[in-house]
Amino acid sequence: MSRIDEILNEANERLKIAKCGLDMILASQGEGRIGVRNVAVFGRMVTFATNNLRSVVSDFEQWDIEAKQRYFDNDECRYMTKLRNVIEKEARTPVSTSTHIRSFNTDDINKFPRPPGATSFFIGDQNGGTGWTIVDADKNQTPYYVALPPEIGRVWFTLPENEGKNVEDVASKYVECLDGYLAEATAFAKRV
Repeated sequence: MSRIDEILNEANERLKIAKCGLDMILASQGEGRIGVRNVAVFGRMVTFATNNLRSVVSDFEQWDIEAKQRYFDNDECRYMTKLRNVIEKEARTPVSTSTHIRSFNTDDINKFPRPPGATSFFIGDQNGGTGWTIVDADKNQTPYYVALPPEIGRVWFTLPENEGKNVEDVASKYVECLDGYLAEATAFAKRV
């Protein structure tokens, strides 16, 4: 495998992790904060990986400067870079969760299979999740997340330090830009 292929494979693996993070955000099953971290951190690592192409692909550096400006010179991408720095350097994830319940009654709990050891049901915990609390033999509590059907309600995340913008929209735009950038970087690196 050539060094170019190695670099592009590493960049693609990081993009896959960022996309998994986006899926976690969109699923709203209590893993949204983890998903935000994956999108911000691994998304930025895509461009860190492609920077290595500068030493093995002629004219890549100039192309890369222009491509990064085309793909990442927007509010969503600038915010995700800022968010990554906050996550890594300040050890915090500034994300707020909100829950809107359309309709819920005690009979609706039966729509969610109760796992063994479950003691209570919750909607909209600190991670934005819905599910059961499972207590083990040592009295440790663990959340067992389930999907909240749209007819019952919706959980969403906002970025309070970004004028309350919706995490799903910002992260989706960022991953879309990363995807386009990496596809174009791959074509440029493999041209000949």
